[in-house]
Amino acid sequence: MAANIRGFNRFLIDHRKHPEHVKKLLSHITTIFIESMRMWHATGAKPHGFIMYDDLGDQLNPFMSPALFREFYEPVYRPIIEESHRLGCEIILHSCGKVDPLIPSFIEWGLDAFEFDSPRMCGYPDLAPYRGKIAFFGCVNIQTIYSRGTPDECRREVWHMIRNLGTEKGGFGAYFYPETHHIGASKENVRAFRQGLKDFGVYANIPKSWWEHPTPDEWQDPEVPPLPPAP
Repeated sequence: MAANIRGFNRFLIDHRKHPEHVKKLLSHITTIFIESMRMWHATGAKPHGFIMYDDLGDQLNPFMSPALFREFYEPVYRPIIEESHRLGCEIILHSCGKVDPLIPSFIEWGLDAFEFDSPRMCGYPDLAPYRGKIAFFGCVNIQTIYSRGTPDECRREVWHMIRNLGTEKGGFGAYFYPETHHIGASKENVRAFRQGLKDFGVYANIPKSWWEHPTPDEWQDPEVPPLPPAP
């Protein structure tokens, strides 16, 4: 919202040129969001949770350093997260970009889950340290595999998301990109995503050997490795 008010490039520059003005604007917006959450809950809607949408990085890095991000955005995210929990709700953050350097802050602030349309933007190896510490919702990578891959690749990628974003006790949830016509994902690939969840999505049925099967050290997008051998 702040970037829409100021313009994206101008707003990023504002963090250095006009930091107190940025903090004042962010504080005002935070208050609006918290009051909206309270009103929604007060109507008796009984939400299970809230989701925020904030793209915090480009293809290679977050938009700012983790230290600068904490300075400006802990006073934004922490009270929103805490208010959600006070209302008995979970809270999820959607974010596109390579944002894994920011994840430790969100874990500290109590965020329940991230939603990634393109998990491979962060990269499975860089997300691995946070498995089991925070939940991940994910779609088959919309930039490449979901939009340009084959149905079989989409189906296999479901397992790799489960393996690399979840643990044997859970931690990964599927997210279906709502506007597949915008990204050119075929109906066949959508069905393959659903089929992959049927095939691999029940944690109790996943062979232990699959969890122990080594994962690649480097992932070449949009290549989808084969499935582990059958037990």
